[in-house]
Amino acid sequence: MKTYILLGAVATSAALLTGCATSGSVSKADKRFTQGEYETAIALYKKDVTKGRNIAQSNYRIAESYRLSNRLELAEPYYKAALDGKAKAPDAGFRYAQALRASGKTEEAATQFEAYAQAGSNRTLAEQAEAAARTARASTALLAMRTNDEVTPLDQINTSAAEFSATRMPETKELVFASGREGKVFQGNGEGFNDLYAIKFEDEQKLTGGTVRKLESIFNSEDRHEASATYSPDGKMMVFARSNDGSKKGYLSVDLWASYYKNGAWSEPEILRGVNSSTADEFSPVFSPDGQTLYFTSTRKGASAATTFISRLWKAPAAFLLPKTWATKSIRPVTRTSPPLLRTAPCISPPTGIPALVSSTYSRCRKAKLPTWVHLLTVTATISRPFSLVSG
Repeated sequence: MKTYILLGAVATSAALLTGCATSGSVSKADKRFTQGEYETAIALYKKDVTKGRNIAQSNYRIAESYRLSNRLELAEPYYKAALDGKAKAPDAGFRYAQALRASGKTEEAATQFEAYAQAGSNRTLAEQAEAAARTARASTALLAMRTNDEVTPLDQINTSAAEFSATRMPETKELVFASGREGKVFQGNGEGFNDLYAIKFEDEQKLTGGTVRKLESIFNSEDRHEASATYSPDGKMMVFARSNDGSKKGYLSVDLWASYYKNGAWSEPEILRGVNSSTADEFSPVFSPDGQTLYFTSTRKGASAATTFISRLWKAPAAFLLPKTWATKSIRPVTRTSPPLLRTAPCISPPTGIPALVSSTYSRCRKAKLPTWVHLLTVTATISRPFSLVSG
């Protein structure tokens, strides 16, 4: 039996910070929504609903606030109320189906996706709905399949906040992960800004014991998100995702940063020049087992609403070739979030080089009655024959 740690996340999306402008009357709630302060916007829109103000549209905005802050399962009743109230939102039916799916109501989601595929006014979403309906119908049989995997939450690490994007530090064998458990509150979801933490287990086989520590201050900032750390196989280079600070002057995108281990210490992180796009988010990086390729997720142009895996060949420290799309059609579309808390992320099992996708809507986790937010899990399985990552 071998134990592997899921390297990925959530609720998810890799999130660091993006915005979503809207139109309509400029109320206090609308201003907060436009600024990406979704937690505050939700409270204000709920007050409007209670007072009978623009009920249908306010319910839609509540649902959107939950969706854009990676809490899609909480949006379900509000999308339903918006649809019942005939809110002016062409995508409401599609989003409602997504919320049903996130809540584990697979059959209801399939029905809703099918309805939107037939009558939805947004043809791009209608095409996505048709595919999502087929997947939802097939998922019941898929989930009923027997597996040798045993999924167990790492309760000693998990908190009421989100824990995600786990990786191993090659030298110390510490488990490095992201969490929003403490610090300044991010108004997008009411939790703390994401920072990087580490733990060295006392029992490496059972993954028990040990004390969680926060990584060095050069990796964590007070008003920005840090997540998705990955290390080169030799442990000399660390790449991670960092967001902007959310202010009007700093409202750019999520970028990849790098630090190097020299003379017994990590260097001040620097942005990966030439890798990041100034108009898109880059997050969820991971090195291939041979250390020659860096895979990451991007929302750059050409992704057709789907997050695209991009690879860069590593020729020398901090030297990368032009990015190329790896598998734009291998994953389902995901929405831009604020912050993208890594809803779907590339992950590679270091011992075998086995690639995989990890999603916050992992159905087996829901059966285990885990909290709503994504948490770290272990998967124990017998691997009979490893396979290669990429050919050619």
